[in-house]
Amino acid sequence: MFRTNNSKMPLFKKSIKLLKFLVRNRSEEAVVCPEIEKLTNPVSIKSQGLKPYSDIPGPRPIPILGNTWRLLPVIGQYDISDVAKLSTLFYQEYGKIVKLSGLVGRPDLLFVYDADEIEKVYRREGPTPFRPSMPCLVKYKSEVRKDFFGREGGVVGVHGEPWKTFRTKVQKPILQLHTVRKYVEPIEAVTNDFIQRMTEMQDDNGEMPDDFDNEIHKWALEFIGNGRTLQEDMVLLGYKVPKGVQVVFPTLVTGSISEYVSEPESFMPERWMKFESSSKIHPFASLPYGYGARMCLGRRFADLEIQVLLAKLIRTYRLDYFHEPLEYKVTFMYAPDGALKFKITERSDD
Repeated sequence: MFRTNNSKMPLFKKSIKLLKFLVRNRSEEAVVCPEIEKLTNPVSIKSQGLKPYSDIPGPRPIPILGNTWRLLPVIGQYDISDVAKLSTLFYQEYGKIVKLSGLVGRPDLLFVYDADEIEKVYRREGPTPFRPSMPCLVKYKSEVRKDFFGREGGVVGVHGEPWKTFRTKVQKPILQLHTVRKYVEPIEAVTNDFIQRMTEMQDDNGEMPDDFDNEIHKWALEFIGNGRTLQEDMVLLGYKVPKGVQVVFPTLVTGSISEYVSEPESFMPERWMKFESSSKIHPFASLPYGYGARMCLGRRFADLEIQVLLAKLIRTYRLDYFHEPLEYKVTFMYAPDGALKFKITERSDD
């Protein structure tokens, strides 16, 4: 029996309604991978020295509802809004490869925590990699505002030849250094305004307010999208994985595994310097901009924004943080799970 308090009762009732809806619409609407059945035959797979896809560990789906119920509010086991916590729990409980199957209306999710296997997936991509995107964004661009986006809907939520056509047109000019240099001056102006805003927001202790994270989003907003939908059968960690499965790369976790990164729990910003040779970092353990043909187009501009802000801020102010360490929270973007109570103090001339 589920126990709920009165404050959560409306949400609980909504979850029950959603469950009933999923049961009524479960059969024809569920997205399945047509290749899975032939790749889960134990006899044919084991004859190749491989393990069948069905043997991959993960939460066991229940009849009718699959694993969808685990992600529902109140009655669910996991909080899908916090991808970082979910990814960490899966790794701790199941290991380097985890299957989340039985999701009504969508393909299986395969979480891969092995940097070598992540590299394998990226390097075997064809010229038009398929990166999963938010269905609401796809619908908006392809249906609601099709009159605006037309046949070439940009690079987000678009796949195949339409994506390749648009990407080919914009990639060369956007990624050239002389193009980026043109934006140094306007980015510097915005940075000056943001630092001025920071000084105005300080409380009596010189710290930033509780909603400082929202102010940062006004300065720059970043999205995440580390993952791929397999377009061919692959062998990952000894399992035969069929095409059509969505592979998730939880780099927030892999970038914190000592097998791939030296002293991952230590604050060592110098580890990212090119001349730093004593620190071990697997090149595919942490990929904030992705890799390959679908690598982030705006990465040079994002790097420039960060570098200009840090250079100007640290040159003039000392930054301190006197509170408990913060954890990440990941929804559709990275965010701190708590208030960014940074203290800024103007540096003296000496």
